[in-house]
Amino acid sequence: MSSDTEQAGNPGRGPGRRSVLAAIAAGGALAGGIRPAAAQEYPSRSVRVIVPFVVGGGPDNTARVIADALGKDLGQRFFVDNVAGAGTLVGTTAAARARPDGHTLLLASNSLALIPSLRRNLPYDTVRDLRSVGMVVRQPIALAVHPSVASSLPELLALARARPGQINYASSGAGTGNHLFTEQFLKMAGIRMEHVPYQGTGGAFTDLLANRVQMIITTASSLFGYFQSGQLRGLGVGELEEIAQLPGIPPIASAVPGFNETSWNGIVVPTGTPPEIIARLNQSITKALGDADLRATFERNGAIPWSMTPDQCDAFIAGEITKWREVIEMTGLRVE
Repeated sequence: MSSDTEQAGNPGRGPGRRSVLAAIAAGGALAGGIRPAAAQEYPSRSVRVIVPFVVGGGPDNTARVIADALGKDLGQRFFVDNVAGAGTLVGTTAAARARPDGHTLLLASNSLALIPSLRRNLPYDTVRDLRSVGMVVRQPIALAVHPSVASSLPELLALARARPGQINYASSGAGTGNHLFTEQFLKMAGIRMEHVPYQGTGGAFTDLLANRVQMIITTASSLFGYFQSGQLRGLGVGELEEIAQLPGIPPIASAVPGFNETSWNGIVVPTGTPPEIIARLNQSITKALGDADLRATFERNGAIPWSMTPDQCDAFIAGEITKWREVIEMTGLRVE
């Protein structure tokens, strides 16, 4: 895991030839002093940043930090609008149908890549109707349980095998990233638990703290406080190594070989948004991610700044769609 802003999409996967050529062409245009009118006039009013989750939690925090930075850089208010529902489907649909003028952005997450394989007859096409601006952060995930449940991941696995289907796990909604992370974990571990979906993580944490549900896999940043207070116990992280913010908590892969997943957040806009505006937004995001104070804010919350060009981000999300389609086929999940 890199502590610096990472360039390019999937680690180990370099940008394609088209992405490189596009970046060179864009750089040449800017170097030549070409400033299209769309970019010069943008933004002309407040910019809405749709977050398809309820207030609170990692994605919402990420959106507020980057919206504040963009507003300061671009001279207009960037305000967060939480449009939750149907496992991010409601907010994503609103963004896909918005006027493509750069004044509506969507904070995308893993769910953007999951939903096409989970739901039929979507009101939008992820690849056709949305265009990437760039990535913002990746966020390690962690597995947490009520302290009465288990003291280690092997103990949890043994309990689940002895009581198949009797342990409940929470998610922020059917079809969301933490739902699929958990289903993949269960499949790879060869165990069965009961899924209890919530409208966001707020209700999930309330019931987890009361031991009405016993486990959740979600962003590590949203769990720090609960771990520090002893209200929840961390049993594993999705990275292949321990993370600095959670010393002593081993990788999930130490007990479930091959498990290696992370959460991510990027910015996308409706297709048809002028490329000059996309380039201007990407430039502003890249500038923000290079700021030491903003980086420190993200890193304190367990997020890793992660910069990409629009083409690299498009390619990364396409790869995520393919990967999760295979996982969903393996697990046999379907959300209607």
